Amino acid sequence: MMVVAATVRGVLRRAAATRQTAAIPPQPSIVATGMLQAQRHGFATSSSTASKDNSTTTTTATATTSAAAATAAAAAATAEKPVSVTINGKPCQASLGQTILEVARDNNLFIPTLCYHPSLKPVGTCRLCLVDVGGKKTVPACVTGVQDGMNVLTHTKEIEDEVQTLLALLRARHPMKCATCPVNGQCEFQDLLMRYQVEEPAFFGHEDRKSAVGRTHDHSSPAIQLDLDKCVLCTRCVRACQEIQGMSILGIASRGPYESVSPIMGKEIADTPCISCGACTAVCPVGAITEVPHLFKVLHLLEGDFTHEDLTRDEITRLGGMPTVRHHLTRARQVKTMGDVCGAQQAKAGIKVEEQSPSSPQSTSAAPSTKQPSASNTTSAAPETSKSRLRRPITIVHTAPAVRVTLGEAFGMEPGSISTGKLVSALRAVGFDYVFDTNFTADLTIMEEGTELLERVRTGGVFPMMTSCCPGWISECQHLSVV
Repeated sequence: MMVVAATVRGVLRRAAATRQTAAIPPQPSIVATGMLQAQRHGFATSSSTASKDNSTTTTTATATTSAAAATAAAAAATAEKPVSVTINGKPCQASLGQTILEVARDNNLFIPTLCYHPSLKPVGTCRLCLVDVGGKKTVPACVTGVQDGMNVLTHTKEIEDEVQTLLALLRARHPMKCATCPVNGQCEFQDLLMRYQVEEPAFFGHEDRKSAVGRTHDHSSPAIQLDLDKCVLCTRCVRACQEIQGMSILGIASRGPYESVSPIMGKEIADTPCISCGACTAVCPVGAITEVPHLFKVLHLLEGDFTHEDLTRDEITRLGGMPTVRHHLTRARQVKTMGDVCGAQQAKAGIKVEEQSPSSPQSTSAAPSTKQPSASNTTSAAPETSKSRLRRPITIVHTAPAVRVTLGEAFGMEPGSISTGKLVSALRAVGFDYVFDTNFTADLTIMEEGTELLERVRTGGVFPMMTSCCPGWISECQHLSVV
């Protein structure tokens, strides 16, 4: 019996070894690997060795590709296997591998959620999508896969109470500034509060959010602004930065009452390698991370509420006061005199031109003059406080080539219809002085790029030469260490 047992054990060992050997794809030999590296570095090799190396590499690549294809086919077959699920008494057809939330949305059944987004991996952190599957406790629908014959209940009394309690706790730490919030009317949290009729909890009221980095607002970036008082800790922005862009600029800092979203190392957004792609703003369910708005600045500018001096000072200060920016802004934002309303504005301000002192720095001549100033030089004769009221910057808008095509669809035109005339007319009616097509700017860019290319060819500059109109792409190239 001992001999038989030993023989059986030996056979099993050899069978196991054979299976393990068969499971491992053939690997290139050490010699072949060395020859490959030598070839990459420019060393010559014999034809026989190179042929053997190529055949080994081809065999390895073929085996790896076949294994990957078989695995993908098996996964696809498993995922496409149909299963029957019942949600709130409604029979639903699903595929094995789908989650309860996905099946519910495919069948127009509502399940509340804040952390889920179809472009991101589900994590189940908000706990608002809890459903009853017949077990002892509820489960999150966004991370729970369907099973054949599963019976799901989404709106029991217990689940409704849990959702309302969670929303009330979130509301207690959320500043109710909906009237001035950039996402008012498009806020998912606002919709849930309305749907479940969640009032402000009377037992604690509002509590200001604490931050592990000592601040809850970040306006350092020219493209993205953070108002973490409104954050609901869904981590959508963190996952979008990691999964969509691969930058990992945002993360979760600290725990407990100080838990908050923060840029890496507690820095401000402007001090990080952020490329301003806007992925975080696109997935945020509230107004915690938004694009920097310029709508009201433009409206004030068109309405004359911005003086030339204020606009130039504010914009140059925000842009860092670079000499080149200052020079171009000063030349581009020229002022024009509003001659038709000059007299009315002077009368409203109580300005009397004849009372101006001869030594005033606004005088056009050193000697006093008894001649009444004309309308053309009234601005130069008025005091500085009034001169700023009589002029405004010239407003210019330029449109990208795609805008004149895509804008038409929003107004019911056939896809591909060109709406250049309507676009220009609307912008001029709003109050812009000039409307340019970016095609002209593209021609100027090509001329500059051609000049730079010729200069690099002539002087032996760096190649390849790359260019882009996207500031995010440029920022990414400037921070290759994090790509």
